[in-house]
Amino acid sequence: MTEQKLQDLVESPGVESQTRFLVVAHERSASTLAIRSLGEHPWVSASYEVFNNSPVHRELLRLWGKRQWSDHEDPVAFTKRYLFRAPAKANIRAQGFKIFYQHCRATEKQRSLWNYLEAETEIKIILMYRENLAKAFISFQRAMVANEWNVSVSSLTPEGYNTPIKIDVEACLSYIERKQRHFRKLKHIFADHRQIEISYEAMTGDYDGSIARLWDFLDVPPILLDQPIRKLSHRPLQEVVTNYDELKAALAASNLSERGWLE
Repeated sequence: MTEQKLQDLVESPGVESQTRFLVVAHERSASTLAIRSLGEHPWVSASYEVFNNSPVHRELLRLWGKRQWSDHEDPVAFTKRYLFRAPAKANIRAQGFKIFYQHCRATEKQRSLWNYLEAETEIKIILMYRENLAKAFISFQRAMVANEWNVSVSSLTPEGYNTPIKIDVEACLSYIERKQRHFRKLKHIFADHRQIEISYEAMTGDYDGSIARLWDFLDVPPILLDQPIRKLSHRPLQEVVTNYDELKAALAASNLSERGWLE
């Protein structure tokens, strides 16, 4: 897109999208794969972690030039103006963004976003989760070490992601319990919204089928897509987690559901 066309879009009057949606998820749940895939549709605007707690990880909005939310800005006004309203010339029918439970909760002003999203029951909710939360925690720790979170299908696994790592067992158990609790709270918050649930396992195991469900849920015509990003590594966890047996035994002895087990 040329600078002039981008400027024309930014300056044109905004219009509210026909369909508003959220991808509500947690780390390493294939939510980036989902939101990036949705954004490939010419009628869909899908933003990443606009309200990430770290400003350096907040997305610059594609439809609005280099616009980015700041900590002290009213998140509700920002959402209405930029995330659920597109430039008239953009021809967007469905518009939404990705958010985690822990996002936008530091102040009363920030928390007002959650009150707004809960009250707006016409917003469609895509709930994403990973059935095996122990693997989600391990993946998160490996990504932290490698400082790499996603790779394209044609890219190599980043150096450092397969570096052997010792997993803090108590931290892993705490993470699983916390994410299960957050998921229950999110289902309650959005109980009056239209919802669809898609797991990491479904998205990565049946990409075409999962994306087809999302097109139908958002009421946009389906398009064929090549999967834009891939699993970072297929190396067995036994070769990467140095205390694999200890972690597996602790998970088996815990009172957590099967979502927390390694296998």
